[in-house]
Amino acid sequence: QKSGRAQVSAFKRKAAEALSGAFKEGQFQVLPLARTTKARRGMVWADIDGDGLPELLVAEPDSGQLTVYFQRPDGSLGAPKTFPTLTGISDIAVADWDGDGRLLSTDERQVGVTQLDRNGRIAFPKILPTEGRPLALAVGALQPNARPSLAMILDKEERRELQIRTADGKITSQKLNENFKSNPTSFAFHDLNQDGLNDLIVLTPYEKIKVLLQLRERSFAEEDIAPPGGSAEQPWMSVADVDGDGKPELLLAQKNFLRAVVWQVETNGVDGKATSSFRVKEQINGAGSNSRIVAAVALPNGTNRIASLFLLDAERKWLTLSERDAAGVWQVVRNLPLPVSDFSSLQAVALGATHLNSVAFMSLHSVAWMAFTGEVWEFAELDGYETPIKDGYLNDVVSGDLNNDGRRDLVFLETAKNYLDIVTFETPHQLVPASRWQVFEERTFRGRRSDLPEPREALIADVTGDGKNDLVVLVHDRILVYPQE
Repeated sequence: QKSGRAQVSAFKRKAAEALSGAFKEGQFQVLPLARTTKARRGMVWADIDGDGLPELLVAEPDSGQLTVYFQRPDGSLGAPKTFPTLTGISDIAVADWDGDGRLLSTDERQVGVTQLDRNGRIAFPKILPTEGRPLALAVGALQPNARPSLAMILDKEERRELQIRTADGKITSQKLNENFKSNPTSFAFHDLNQDGLNDLIVLTPYEKIKVLLQLRERSFAEEDIAPPGGSAEQPWMSVADVDGDGKPELLLAQKNFLRAVVWQVETNGVDGKATSSFRVKEQINGAGSNSRIVAAVALPNGTNRIASLFLLDAERKWLTLSERDAAGVWQVVRNLPLPVSDFSSLQAVALGATHLNSVAFMSLHSVAWMAFTGEVWEFAELDGYETPIKDGYLNDVVSGDLNNDGRRDLVFLETAKNYLDIVTFETPHQLVPASRWQVFEERTFRGRRSDLPEPREALIADVTGDGKNDLVVLVHDRILVYPQE
């Protein structure tokens, strides 16, 4: 403790504290990733080996590799495995489309398909032939109980095109508005008008939200709708059933709050012209007026009919838990401080379970996750010690067995009065003073004060060859050896 006091602590497991309902404030864990020079990298949690537990897939855009962290049954991640792939992968989408995963490489301007084989190997992606440059991709079912389809936005002959591919090889294309020139940052399946057919949502910075509303004949009606509060510099979206009607709403952020919106068509009373817009069903506020919500995810809380919402507050560096109260109003329940907060997206994942029980955090250079169940690590103090040396200063400590009893002893380097202070560690975990002595008087051997704290280093090892540990100390320009008797 850089004083005359010291303490011994240990990492221990303890039950997580109650948070809300079935939620417990579980362990927050961070996994640093290999750094990249790219602005985006593909990253997703998905079950690719069929064991019901999602793996973490991370693209290495600079090196042309795909890193996979396979989840163990206890919820921990195994050592990373790398597989060769396309360079510059900006998006990864995984779905049960013949067990395939899709990779979009913006550098190589291609979309590739690959899968995990029986030997645990992910082969180099098979390139999907496309006429045009792929800009974004998404996977999902267009209709209830249908196999997932692959949706892509292509830049073809200076015009954007929507292309839908199914597992049987069928391809349908549709030209998009000729004024659609910017590159989208988000592309997702979502049933916006809640008619049972998935639509496609396209987000582009500083622009209206492009909605591709699925029609019964599997074509899409294209509409550009202004989001509530106006366009955003870094738009993002999420989905959640905020009112318990079994139909998820689209969540759109505006600085310190979210709005859950659905599609609506209104008829102008003057000319009878129909106009499309977003209807706000709910508003979920952050913790304060200065909050900046950059991501949100829904997570079921026990048997509650309506899932809870976790909001990532980048300004306050909190994970905010919000729930719907008995009056039907969304309220902040808890704010959980985050030791690391430079994340840009959230995903609900199952860790060590078959149901969603954790929130995963993702950013360009790191991944983290927090379980809302189980145990947490605690750094608990076992015992404390204060040196009997008057005005003593414990500068450092080494450990080793100095009395041949099979337990490590502690040797503190006391540098105010230049002592060695030996302390034993007794059962169960008690620090007991043993012996101490002054290594030298205040003046050094050269008759002047040292600029360094002395004694400055120590080592416990058998240097005499008798099978017993000795104490070796570095003082000034000399090495002192104290043999064990």
